[in-house]
Amino acid sequence: MDLIELLEKYLRERALADASKFHYRFVVSRFVRDSGVAKVNEVTSEVLLEWREMTMRRNVSMSTWNNYLRHIWVLLGYAYNEQLIAQMPDTMRLAMRVHLSRPKTITLEELKDVMQFMSSKRAKMRPRWFWAVVVRTLYFTGIRRRQLIGLKWRDVDFERATIHLRADSSKNRREWYIPVSKALLPSLLELNEHTRQVLGEHEDLNDRYVFDISLFSKQYRSCMNGRLTARSVSNFFSRLRNGSGVDISAHKLRHTMATHLAGLGLYKELQNLLGHTSMMTTMRYVHPEIETMRAMTERLESIG
Repeated sequence: MDLIELLEKYLRERALADASKFHYRFVVSRFVRDSGVAKVNEVTSEVLLEWREMTMRRNVSMSTWNNYLRHIWVLLGYAYNEQLIAQMPDTMRLAMRVHLSRPKTITLEELKDVMQFMSSKRAKMRPRWFWAVVVRTLYFTGIRRRQLIGLKWRDVDFERATIHLRADSSKNRREWYIPVSKALLPSLLELNEHTRQVLGEHEDLNDRYVFDISLFSKQYRSCMNGRLTARSVSNFFSRLRNGSGVDISAHKLRHTMATHLAGLGLYKELQNLLGHTSMMTTMRYVHPEIETMRAMTERLESIG
């Protein structure tokens, strides 16, 4: 069976999120293009090793390679269970040991610098107020990029100050509610008011996307279904990094929020807020600040 055909069969049965389907198709199509191997029974450890060498020559990170490999491993496991191949290639031995890098956080001072930059005329993104709401929402909720772009106004309850995160936009196919903090509420109310000004006071917003930038910028009128896309969010953060000089991204805001809240010691609540099924996953999001560690070590008594 062709790999592409096998993949489509797997995706139909598993009913994965759109973002996951996209990534599976990307990885498999890249493998077929690079290796020239189109049949599932022709995928061997040697073929995968050659693909790894080819991939690393493109300066792809070791983490990205491991991600590619996991997707191929899952697909081969499916083929094996379906008795389409006689045995599983020893794929995971080709995973690369990833060196731990700097924590995926930014400091509170850096975040304030970013917000100050976005309010200045030096910021080229338009409209600036809209993108400022995007940054505040990501930071004060800790939601993922895919959850941000999937939010609809019916998910936002201003009376109860909550947001409903639906299963169809969450990574682990779960749904849960998170609070809207007092610091974030005015920004969402501002966005709601701007939306009503464009669409009319009596327009039913329930099925409208919260972050429908096409209402406020001609540049984005071609956005799919009147909402932000993952690419448009990534492009925004790329421009923001270049302009502000701060290495910021949607995922770093999630890590930063988790780290800042971890100091309260409410780890179970933090796990629920982030939507993790495992506390171990939550703890990977917590990166102690250097000054916190300094204060801790200062408590050690002198030994002469």
